[in-house]
Amino acid sequence: MSIIAFTVFLRTEMKSGQLMDGSKFYGALFFSLINMMFNGMAELHLSCMRLPVFFKQRDSLFFPAWAFALPIWLLRIPLSLMESGIWIILTYYTIGFALAASRFFRQFLAFFGIHQMALSLFHFIVALGRTQVVASTLGTFALLVVFVFGGFIVAKGDDIQPWMRWGYFISPMMYGQNAIAMNEFLDKRWSTPNSDPRFPEPTVGKVLLKARGMFMDDYIYWVLDKPAATVRVSSLLTSRHLSHRRIRLPARKYDPKTDGPKAQSPQRSFGLKYQSNHERKEHVTDVEASMPQLSCSDYYTEPQVPELAANERVEPGFCRHVKNFVVGRHGYGSIKFLGETDVRHLDLDSHIKFNNREVMVYMDERDKPPVGEGLNKAAEVTLLNIKCIDKMGNRYINGPKVDKYREMLIKKAKEQGAEFVSYDPVEGEWKFRVQHFSRYGF
Repeated sequence: MSIIAFTVFLRTEMKSGQLMDGSKFYGALFFSLINMMFNGMAELHLSCMRLPVFFKQRDSLFFPAWAFALPIWLLRIPLSLMESGIWIILTYYTIGFALAASRFFRQFLAFFGIHQMALSLFHFIVALGRTQVVASTLGTFALLVVFVFGGFIVAKGDDIQPWMRWGYFISPMMYGQNAIAMNEFLDKRWSTPNSDPRFPEPTVGKVLLKARGMFMDDYIYWVLDKPAATVRVSSLLTSRHLSHRRIRLPARKYDPKTDGPKAQSPQRSFGLKYQSNHERKEHVTDVEASMPQLSCSDYYTEPQVPELAANERVEPGFCRHVKNFVVGRHGYGSIKFLGETDVRHLDLDSHIKFNNREVMVYMDERDKPPVGEGLNKAAEVTLLNIKCIDKMGNRYINGPKVDKYREMLIKKAKEQGAEFVSYDPVEGEWKFRVQHFSRYGF
């Protein structure tokens, strides 16, 4: 089956980087996943043959149930390693998946887990059915349910009703499908910027994941929660910044009474040094805690958060009056807050949301401060992907249709209480000014 797989999905025919190329890789991944699942089907017959021995030992009180089940599971671990390894070695690079060695081993780990899951699933079905006929019927039904709710045949998005979402999350195949799909489509070669305005995702790889209802964050591979705050703080505590803090101490006026050449005792000098270090550590902690929170990888600020922290340490109070502070999202747009802005303790993750051709500030009206305070102030908004496209999909960058499109944008800005600034049809960039914030978009 592996030979059939890498001859059907041959590397020379498997191009990457564009939306149209993703369907072949999805097919190759799903075919590999099906083989891992069906490899566990052989356990039905073998487990049914062992049931009389198990019941005899149970009825005669020879051994507990775990003494029968544990060796079977332990002996299947080398089998899973061998089958997963043979499949990966023969198909991974011949099909043309991501070249990084880390992604090779991550796919191997995912297939190993899927194979172990399949063996356990069929052992459980045999324990329920107890006979070959009933176990085969239950096994076929379980495979159908697992495949349908696995995330490939039927996507999680609009194709599944809300009351059916539970099936998606209890299907063990869903986690395997997400793991191998994210492992492939979050690679650098799928990071081509998305130019299709119909999809809000910034890269081609994330568009392909979103289209099938897959997760789009790499940490989901390990089924972990996102370590947002930890990443932001640790990036500020590098050795470069620590040395930066040591050499930029606050200036102190010379006092001839206390700063003369007289010698001090070792105990006193040590106490003074400890006190200054302690105060400096407290100041550093206060600076880090006051920085704006921004954990999404595709969002950015100008100046960047580490730069804000460095300036605050050198010049206390710098973050109270940051001039023309910018918050943006790559591929979507940006906001430049005019004048001076107090950026201390701002939760940018919850206050600012960029969608396709739309931006929202203070989504919850209860969090919105009065006009002129916080981020509810005058700003210049830039939205991307504002392209002049007709119903047939043809794009225009000049001519009467672009002029008419620009007039429509001017009217749109006026209706939302904004002031039109400019429109670049080549870049698809629309700029307008606002005096306060709620929700603006196309």
